[in-house]
Amino acid sequence: MKIFLLKNNKFNHLTNFKKERNFSRGFTLIELMVATALFIIAMIMTMGSLTVSNSTSKKAQQLGLAMENVNFAMESMTRSLRIGSNYVCRMGTNTIDLSSIQPTADCNFNTDGGYLVAFKPAITNSSYPFIAYKTYNNGTWTSLQRCDNNSTCTDLTSSNVNVEILKFFVIGADNTTSGVQPSVYIMMKGTVTVEGDSSSFAIQTIASQRSTEQ
Repeated sequence: MKIFLLKNNKFNHLTNFKKERNFSRGFTLIELMVATALFIIAMIMTMGSLTVSNSTSKKAQQLGLAMENVNFAMESMTRSLRIGSNYVCRMGTNTIDLSSIQPTADCNFNTDGGYLVAFKPAITNSSYPFIAYKTYNNGTWTSLQRCDNNSTCTDLTSSNVNVEILKFFVIGADNTTSGVQPSVYIMMKGTVTVEGDSSSFAIQTIASQRSTEQ
């Protein structure tokens, strides 16, 4: 009886040892290769998503900066008009001699509007008492410009902003209608291009003369 128990215990010990060895044998080379491949695929997908997200974020930031540029240009023009006087509108052309300007009729809403607006700024130059706002074709894009004299014009919008339409509707420019406060209604439309993608914009505003000078 004792001999049987010893043999039985020895047999159980060998069986348990084989089971433990089978359970603790580890991963095979094929399992490691499959796991590594799945990990690499997951990392590539994650990096791709991060790259796309980063590119989208940069594009949105650049678009925001371009639109800020458009808004700043419009606000700068509106502010100058409000504190200026003697509005002059030009229909059919965006050229003018800033050293000698004659009063013009209104570019009112019954017309197609003017392509240039000139006025006396708060601080005038003796040689060029008027400044003007107009568009200028730079070859590949059209910008909004401020001209302080006939030869000195500065782009207010960047190269990725294309001003397609700029119209001025001026009321009270000819001073023939009493009780009418001179004002300029501005309409600007165009596109902003960022990394090959274009977005349209349209801005409308009005500037009323604050100065009492006519």
